[in-house]
Amino acid sequence: MASKKNIISQSSEVMKNIINSTGIQALGGVPTQISEVVVPIINVSPTTKSPTEIYYTNVRTASNGTLLTTATDKDFYITNILISVNKDAVCDITAGANTYLETTILSKTVRLMSFTFNTLTAEQYNFTVNMTNPIKIDRGVVVRNVIDVGYSAGNLVRNMTIYGFYL
Repeated sequence: MASKKNIISQSSEVMKNIINSTGIQALGGVPTQISEVVVPIINVSPTTKSPTEIYYTNVRTASNGTLLTTATDKDFYITNILISVNKDAVCDITAGANTYLETTILSKTVRLMSFTFNTLTAEQYNFTVNMTNPIKIDRGVVVRNVIDVGYSAGNLVRNMTIYGFYL
């Protein structure tokens, strides 16, 4: 006959997580011994889902483009970012100028992905970032395709796409 084993939890944090995630209500506290028959499973990762929302902008001028204004009643998480840049050699944008994906996270304006240009040089690039953990964007804020300086000649196309989901 196999002996019955018990797991003894000495960590109040583990017990707190078990109580909160299972909804246990016990008079006189929660037992510190958990039988091997009952195996607590605690999800310590944030809830993740497959991307269900796709937002895209294609900007052919020296202006900025809005991809998304997040909802005010639920959280938006970015899971993937794609940036495509196509610039001809005639484009006179200043060397060191940037295009980037900008939004607000934790009440701070941040650049999530950035590309720096060379002047009078043909450039064609595609960048993709797949987040290991989705990035939570503040509620009611704009996610936009930004260029930090203008140009007067040549062609420059900036495509940005974000994938994500609402919870």
